[in-house]
Amino acid sequence: MSRDRTGRNWDVGLFVVLAATTAYMFWIGYGPTQGLVAGGTMLAVALAVGIVWSRSAGVRAIGGSGDERDRLISTRAQAATGRVLAVVLLGQIFRTIQDREADSVILSLALIAFVVYAGSLAYYARQA
Repeated sequence: MSRDRTGRNWDVGLFVVLAATTAYMFWIGYGPTQGLVAGGTMLAVALAVGIVWSRSAGVRAIGGSGDERDRLISTRAQAATGRVLAVVLLGQIFRTIQDREADSVILSLALIAFVVYAGSLAYYARQA
């Protein structure tokens, strides 16, 4: 099995697990109808990714599989996304401080983001 196909199967499998988890969570929070709608929507996305994967360079780039150019595009897009999310998260932390309502979820997310970033720096520095 080629690396591209293995990556696609892994991603589609992950989407199916996310669809089941989404259905379960919506089922608990909003009832069976909303659970089935949310799970069905996520499953449709998983199937679309699986069908379109081999035909679309953009989808391959999203997954980071394909040739070196696709992987580089994916890496840069993920880095840009991380930077934007870091700024948004920091803005939310400042807002909660200003409102004097510390939000433990946002602070926990910021701590997780910092630990993952620092760990990634150390890991990739050793790889280089």
